[in-house]
Formats: sequence, structure tokens, C-alpha cells
Amino acid sequence: MRILEAPLSFSALLTLVLLLAGPTLAANHNVAVGPGFTFSPADLTIAPSDTVTWTWVGGFHSVTSGAGCFADGLFGSGNISTAGSTFTSPMGTYATPGVYEYFCAVGTHCSAFNMKGTVTVATTPPPSVPAMETWALLATALLMAALTLRLRITGSRRPL
Repeated sequence: MRILEAPLSFSALLTLVLLLAGPTLAANHNVAVGPGFTFSPADLTIAPSDTVTWTWVGGFHSVTSGAGCFADGLFGSGNISTAGSTFTSPMGTYATPGVYEYFCAVGTHCSAFNMKGTVTVATTPPPSVPAMETWALLATALLMAALTLRLRITGSRRPL
């Protein structure tokens, strides 16, 4: 019986580690800029270290960090008018939980048309589904455990 204990324990431990590991990559969230004087969604909640990518749908706009229509220097896309253009928040921008405001700095888009939004970084990450890589590793670990167990059982039935 001692033959089965070591592979089974190792496989069980490996499976547990893979299950608890979960995804380790930060997520990216998308916000549409335009059409008109809108960000969609204007307000979103993300996990620490996630990034946000704004994609221009229409209009001449910018994405600028700051509150009350005043730039705080954290990030800025510059003025963009080409549909399909993107701007991604710099790595590490959202590492600390809190509320980060942003707005369009073109003309009076922020003050007259209320073109602004918020990114709320949650203190605890929202629940997520494990990444496909995690499931693939888990399936591989389970297959290896099953094969190891099968080989050990088959090998232990040899006549004396």
C-alpha cells in the first residue's frame, strides 16, 4: 500500500496548489469614447493593478486624469479624433484602492457637457473566473495523477 501513498499525495497537493493559484494576470477594462460627449461606461469598478483602455468611437476628445475638470498629471491621452484609436492607462496607475476621476479636456466638453467619469479600484478584487491557463494546468495535473495512479496499481499486480 505504501506504493500508492506517495504519488497520490503529490498529485493531490499539486491539484490543490493549482486550484488555489487562480489567475495572476491583471485584467483590462474597455471604455468607449464617444459618440457625442460620452464615455461608456463612464464609471467602472476594477481590481488593483488592472488597466483601462479607452477606444475612440467618434468625436474629437481626450482622456485626462483629474477631478473637477482640472488635470492632475497622472495620465493624459492628448486630443484624438480618429475612430478606433486607443489609449491605455499606464501600468501601475490603479495599484492603490480608491476613486480616480477622469474627463475630456477638449474645449468645454467636461464643464459644459459633463464628459467625465470615474474608475473605482476596489479594496478587494471582484470575483473572477479562473483563466483558461489555470483550467489547462488543472486538467494536466489531474491527467498526470490518474496516469500515475493507474501505472502504480497496474505495476503492483505483478505475480510474485
